[in-house]
Amino acid sequence: MTNVVFVAALLGIAGGCGGRSELPLGEWPGDSSSIPLAEVAADEGIDTPSDTGFPDAGPPQVQLAASKYATFVVSGGVVHAWGRNFAGELGLGDRDDRHTPTVSTKLSDIREIAAGEGVTCFRDGTWKVWCVGINEVGELGIGTTSKTPAVEPVSPIGSVQRLFVRGHSRVSIVQRLNGSFAGWGYDDGELGIGPHKDGDVAVPSPVAISAISDARDVAVGNYFSCALRPDATVTCTGSNGTGQLGDGTTTNRTLHAAVKGLTGVVKIWAGFAHVCTLRNDESVWCWGANSKGQLGDGLPKPMVTLPTRAQISGPLAQMSGGVYHTCALRPTGDVLCWGGNVDGQVGDGTVVDRFRPQRVEGLPAAVEIAVGWEHSCARTSDDGIWCWGGGRFGQVGDGTTNTRVKPVKVWPK
Repeated sequence: MTNVVFVAALLGIAGGCGGRSELPLGEWPGDSSSIPLAEVAADEGIDTPSDTGFPDAGPPQVQLAASKYATFVVSGGVVHAWGRNFAGELGLGDRDDRHTPTVSTKLSDIREIAAGEGVTCFRDGTWKVWCVGINEVGELGIGTTSKTPAVEPVSPIGSVQRLFVRGHSRVSIVQRLNGSFAGWGYDDGELGIGPHKDGDVAVPSPVAISAISDARDVAVGNYFSCALRPDATVTCTGSNGTGQLGDGTTTNRTLHAAVKGLTGVVKIWAGFAHVCTLRNDESVWCWGANSKGQLGDGLPKPMVTLPTRAQISGPLAQMSGGVYHTCALRPTGDVLCWGGNVDGQVGDGTVVDRFRPQRVEGLPAAVEIAVGWEHSCARTSDDGIWCWGGGRFGQVGDGTTNTRVKPVKVWPK
């Protein structure tokens, strides 16, 4: 079985204060005053491939990712993508939707995918990042904004260790090889760097985020983010209209605040407007939007502003959240989903909302999961990709735009 490289639902700022400082642009496309990457590295401490001891990226792995209405798998460094492509976010060089997995000829030697809302970023074997899609408020991180999407990959920053973005977000976060973090895109508080001058939410160039340096894990939702702290607590920042910051209020924030009453956290994941965590006693605690039961506590209500215990416990290898539903992967390979199910995204063979976890029907043992707004996918132990749920943009990948209430194998055929 191939080793997994997870693109986690990550982003965040640590502990109560954060600084914002513009980074030199480096090798920005079309920037006549661009600074060679080596100079940026020297000035900012950014690792580059020419640095002594630059780590090997390792062999290409198989990895699954999902965004709002799209799905991606990278195998042997080759990207296969399908679903909605209104802004070129599939990385195929055009803006045409795909209903089956399609190979990208624009990207090569890819090791990691981070799929956001209308924008997708890829990390290659030289630790360099490439992004495609919308750039209305700087989502590409190239120092400019544009009403015209980029269908050809552009590179917003130098070498990075990990990409952090989720299918509900227009913000990107990267962790450099030296451990520091930077971010760019649409910031409505989720970067945690404080209020913007004149209320401007556009961050078209990467900004250094010094306060995130001790984060152990981070989760990105829709205009909010949460960070797992070294002391096993969680802090969150950004929009809070449905209690997704977990602080007992619905007050929006531009700096991180502690999630109340939650300790012993070992993993964290975010959906569109809700968050779930796994504690060291293997209990699962969630908060935020819950109108369709996406928190899994059996008690659907508009919102839960403080952590509530879900009716599922560990061990869990991974969780992934959509708008109204959530899925979890056990180390045994079983996948369980719950919440809104109007498009069959829970995968139990029905379109009935489920307020408690249900085992996905007809799915072989899985090793990775990825959830979009209306669909769910899993990678099985033989590296097959199975998807189910809403397919109106072809995101299920079975060649149709139909709803699938049970998993169908879509790759490889």
